[in-house]
Amino acid sequence: MYRSRTYGLRWWWIAIGLVFALASACATKGYHINEKQEDQIKVGMRAADVERIRGHPMQNLQYPAARGPMWFYDVIAMPMSTVFEVAFDANGVVISTREYPDLSRNSGP
Repeated sequence: MYRSRTYGLRWWWIAIGLVFALASACATKGYHINEKQEDQIKVGMRAADVERIRGHPMQNLQYPAARGPMWFYDVIAMPMSTVFEVAFDANGVVISTREYPDLSRNSGP
């Protein structure tokens, strides 16, 4: 009886460990950016270089009036929700970057 109880507990700890490992892996695949990574993204870089530095964006949009796609990342280590935006031209070259508060998530009750 004792052996089956410890065996079951061991599986719970393995399951908990796998959940944390999966969450950690998802967090490192992209979507978030820190100030050091922001500083590495420069006007004139290609989209592949930006993706190599930071990974996939949180959101990738193509506005009708824009010259190219716009990528959005959540900024980590900020006191409020902040977005880092990377705008590309039609050839996939960075033409601008900016950081701004995400008002949709910062609104109070």
